[in-house]
Amino acid sequence: MRNYEELKSIYRDMFNSGASKADVARRIAHDNLGLTKERYITLLIDTCKHTKNGAATYYNNHIKQNKLNKATRHDQSSEGIKASEKTQEAKQKIQKDLESIDLSKEEFLVNNTQLTNFLAGCWRDFEGFSFTNSSKRINRQSQTKSSTYCSLLEAFDDYQWNKKNFSEVTKLLLELKTELHNGMIKNDEKGLFLTISEVLYWGGVLKDNIAGPFLIKARKGTLVQYLHSLVNVLDSSTCSMKMISNLPSELLSDSGATKVYSLVGTESIIYDDRVSAALGVLINQFLGDKKLTPDLRLIMGKKDKRGINNRDPSNDYQKYPKKGSEGHHKKAHFISNVKANWLLSATASKLLREDDGFQYIVQNLCEYLNTNDEKWVAIRVLEASLFMAGHNVPTK
Repeated sequence: MRNYEELKSIYRDMFNSGASKADVARRIAHDNLGLTKERYITLLIDTCKHTKNGAATYYNNHIKQNKLNKATRHDQSSEGIKASEKTQEAKQKIQKDLESIDLSKEEFLVNNTQLTNFLAGCWRDFEGFSFTNSSKRINRQSQTKSSTYCSLLEAFDDYQWNKKNFSEVTKLLLELKTELHNGMIKNDEKGLFLTISEVLYWGGVLKDNIAGPFLIKARKGTLVQYLHSLVNVLDSSTCSMKMISNLPSELLSDSGATKVYSLVGTESIIYDDRVSAALGVLINQFLGDKKLTPDLRLIMGKKDKRGINNRDPSNDYQKYPKKGSEGHHKKAHFISNVKANWLLSATASKLLREDDGFQYIVQNLCEYLNTNDEKWVAIRVLEASLFMAGHNVPTK
């Protein structure tokens, strides 16, 4: 182990480079130096001018917790091996559910005809249950503390994103959609990446880990080809799980990439955590006490046990795989996105045929947006409704 002066120099440089006192304290704890309590406190005081009481607090919070974690890991080592084996088995089962079934779009919709009818009915009435949205008021039309929705229509009426209503947001997205398609036609890799960045910025997800992979493809000159390969799947009337399994191994699919695909494809939704959570709740309501069928095991977001921003609709009967754990595979997320596309596309078609009120809303929007693409606008309407409803779904 380095001597005390070397340690002091290392951590002081870290503090002088902009790290907070808390960051330095955590780093010392993480490095597991085997320091006594007195030595740890002295090092913090010498490194970043901690008070003695403050340094002692960090010792209690970090060093003791590290020791507790180590002891817990030791006690549970044998159980951990068994748990790891069970987790691996679960991952293999989910991978089989999501990718091995050669399910076509037509078969999926035939299997879920009644679910589509149920979703269409939810436009007017949830029949006995509701959603609550307590998000910031700049992202809701309502200025009350929270909004309650008893139908998808009510959720749609409350739609707002960053102080812009649905018409204003969709007008921007339509412009970005046109720019994306023009970039693909012209093989303009750089221009295409800039437009993708605009989409991610609009969605509040312009981050290195999301935008970076698109930039890499643009720099390699493969971005246009990549998006074309996805369009061939997203817009295919004969799409199947087998087609998806043949997509590139470096497939991008998350809450950021899905925003891009919603503008590249003609019938693709933004499958983010809020939309998926609300859709999951509606599926649960339809199934009642029945378990999920393999083709409805859609990837969901994280559970928030505090009940503030819960994006996991799992309950005692319906258990959904999660992003980053069982749903670690990007292809699994993309498959869920595609299945959600199929459900909402079929629901939109049914509503356009049978619900005069829904048709009136869509036609007025198309006139405002100066577009004839009723289906794309109708899907946006349903997606926006789910987005508003899925801010915080029940934890049970």
